[in-house]
Amino acid sequence: MHLSKDLQPVLLQLAQADAASSQPRVRAEEQELQKLIDERKRLTDASAAAQLAVDDMELEILRIQEDERKLKKRELDDKRQLSAETDPERRKDLEHDRYAAKSRIADLLSELKEAHNEIAALRNNRDVHAARVDEANRKVEAAQRAGRRLRLAGPISDTRYFEQQIAPSLGGLVHYEGHLHQHDLARLVGSCGATLVTPVWDEPYGLVVAESLACGTPVACFARGGIPEIVGEHAGVLVPPGDIDALALAVDDALTLDRGLVRRRAEDHCSDIAMIDRYLDIYADLVAGRPLADSSIPREVGV
Repeated sequence: MHLSKDLQPVLLQLAQADAASSQPRVRAEEQELQKLIDERKRLTDASAAAQLAVDDMELEILRIQEDERKLKKRELDDKRQLSAETDPERRKDLEHDRYAAKSRIADLLSELKEAHNEIAALRNNRDVHAARVDEANRKVEAAQRAGRRLRLAGPISDTRYFEQQIAPSLGGLVHYEGHLHQHDLARLVGSCGATLVTPVWDEPYGLVVAESLACGTPVACFARGGIPEIVGEHAGVLVPPGDIDALALAVDDALTLDRGLVRRRAEDHCSDIAMIDRYLDIYADLVAGRPLADSSIPREVGV
């Protein structure tokens, strides 16, 4: 079949576009993981350079100490010879040499002091780089285990705590999205595979859980306070409070949950209609004098 020259460039562009579309796309998580690996390599190289600088300075200190030892021996020999020497010219030479040795020893002591100060700074720099490498290793390991991004949202109530404890961990797979408006927050939560809920105290209700379920997003959370009652059996995965390893494993389980059932859990147990129905049931029981289903609710209510 003969193709016109006008059609040939068009077909070539279509073929190139088709080839590009058939190329496997790299997931954002994989890109972030590669960034972490590249950063770890950079930090490892910097740590190796810092160790090399420490090694070089330690050799320099040994050289200074050896020169100092030799000069002290020379100065002591000159002193011993002076005590027995009677020739004026020879004594003059010995005194000059002894003075030169003592002067050089003083210079070496000054150099040694500076070297010790410098190596202290170099060792500190080495330790800082080593700590950063360790941190990078932990991040890479966590990213490889989970293979997913962590997106944080909410107000910063304690700026100092955020800067010291949270900010150093940002980057790579961890992002802070800021303090979002309700619509933007719902869009963010709804776009996530799961919500991590990690309260440090027993919350009586757990609004974050209810908001996540309303977006159809399952939760992986600590079984604390009123959270288990909200989550139920099909809307999330509960782990013992404070168990980080269990929480990491719970994320994978939460991602397999039916988001439709998660949303239905919110409608049945967290909606305003469900709340009003339960209040009406309580009032009806109170009026009829029936025992309340929840014994923690007081039998007598003052109006």
